[in-house]
Amino acid sequence: MGLQRPRSRLLRHVHPSRGRTGTVRRDAGAVIHRCSPLRPRPCIGSLREDPFRELVPDKQPRAAGRHSAVRREESEVALLLNILWNVPGLGFIPALLWLLAAGIMAITVIGLPWARACLMMASYSFAPFGRRLVSTEDLNGFGTIGSGPLGWLANLIWFVLAGVWLCLSHLTLAVSTAVTIIGLPFAWAHLKLAAASLLPVGKRVVPNAVADAAELSGGRAARDRGRRD
Repeated sequence: MGLQRPRSRLLRHVHPSRGRTGTVRRDAGAVIHRCSPLRPRPCIGSLREDPFRELVPDKQPRAAGRHSAVRREESEVALLLNILWNVPGLGFIPALLWLLAAGIMAITVIGLPWARACLMMASYSFAPFGRRLVSTEDLNGFGTIGSGPLGWLANLIWFVLAGVWLCLSHLTLAVSTAVTIIGLPFAWAHLKLAAASLLPVGKRVVPNAVADAAELSGGRAARDRGRRD
């Protein structure tokens, strides 16, 4: 005998949300939703899906596309500002000075924690636009040596010996560039570097998108800890 095709069952139904009538044919392995003329689009899915579910256009891809387009424009603007920061703005000079300071700190051996911070500041000074400074605890989701008591002690020593003076120098440069009006973006960069140079130990320089995600996850973790307490 040949294989017989499974019998179909035709059911009349009323859509729960719209009150529209239609016909559902249940075959082995498929559910085909034949809608009335008021809803001409077919709904095809597996037996596990609800045949009465109305297809709603997914707006998530559109929102994600707009978000990615905005991020792409921000990265392009940041790249242009970083080029202008280094070529006419001579932003590479502070970066080279930070590299020199990192080498001196590394030679002393005892200054290795600050050498790593100087390398991070050199990278930040070379390209300050489109990036931010975040805590390693927020970035990794757990505490590190730099974010613990030893990190606070290293930051305290750095603040007294170098942090205050570096911050004042960047603030002075920020004021001098802001006076020209055209140099306002450079003034903003100097303000960011001034804040970063105060307590750099236990921090990392990451793109803005990563910083936003890290701060969001850190805020959620703090709220969760607060609920548990």
